[in-house]
Amino acid sequence: MDPARPSVEAVAVSGETIAAAGALDDVMAQRGDATRVVELGDRALLPGFIDAHGHFLAVGRNLDSLSLHPPPVGDVTDIDDIVRKISAWITERNIEPGGLVQGIGYDDSLLAERRHPNR
Repeated sequence: MDPARPSVEAVAVSGETIAAAGALDDVMAQRGDATRVVELGDRALLPGFIDAHGHFLAVGRNLDSLSLHPPPVGDVTDIDDIVRKISAWITERNIEPGGLVQGIGYDDSLLAERRHPNR
């Protein structure tokens, strides 16, 4: 956005490109034969950002990970919840001593104790 021009009345579009944006009179003055003018009236025009990427491997990995999310996504509110969930996960999956337990969603700042587990 242009801080000197925080709002516009119209935009001129040429092909897939915004050719002009601003006051209606200024945009109309720049209009060409292949240009379409859109009068915004009381509508807002905001820049669009497309972040087209995915974390596909993480999605697959997370399907086999222990959810340690706090509310509203999960139910972990304190360190005792974490210990109970990890213990149950190890038992349910027959994980050997020293085996890997991967958790997702852990956030110490949202625990009642507001600290990391220390043992």
